[in-house]
Amino acid sequence: MQALFKMVFDLVPWWLWPLALFVALAVGLAVHEMGRADLAAAQMALSDLQRETAQAATRASEAAREKETLLLATTQAISDKLNQEQTHAQNLQNRLVADLRSGAQRLSIPAHCPQPGGAPGANATPADSTADTPRADLDPATAETLVGIAADGDAAIVERNACIAAYNAARQTLNGTPGP
Repeated sequence: MQALFKMVFDLVPWWLWPLALFVALAVGLAVHEMGRADLAAAQMALSDLQRETAQAATRASEAAREKETLLLATTQAISDKLNQEQTHAQNLQNRLVADLRSGAQRLSIPAHCPQPGGAPGANATPADSTADTPRADLDPATAETLVGIAADGDAAIVERNACIAAYNAARQTLNGTPGP
């Protein structure tokens, strides 16, 4: 290895060594400065990307809040409508039950009552004849029970329809797709 250094030193004159050292330092400094410039450009690009990402996240968050506000308002409107319908139905049921109890309203069903001692089928009426079909009044307690059963079924239907409306509103708000 010493022989290699001696050969190189013998080939290059002594006065060229400071110049070669100066050129090597200048090249090294230039490469270092270019690296710093590239680093500064990369940091600037990263900063721009982070700013754009933050802005996109802010826009997405604002859009989500707008959808949430719209969804809450829609759901509240559906809930208010449901409450109004339930109150109206309860008032109608209460009025009907009161009328049944007071006798102002009666519930009756078509009935066929054979006459005592009559021949079987002698008093039968055709199935499609409803105009002159005799009717049997229900007692008020039975009528009230039937009204309660019908009201429970109606309330369940109204609640399910409100649930479907809320689901469709949510789907339309969140996905932008119209309901069926």
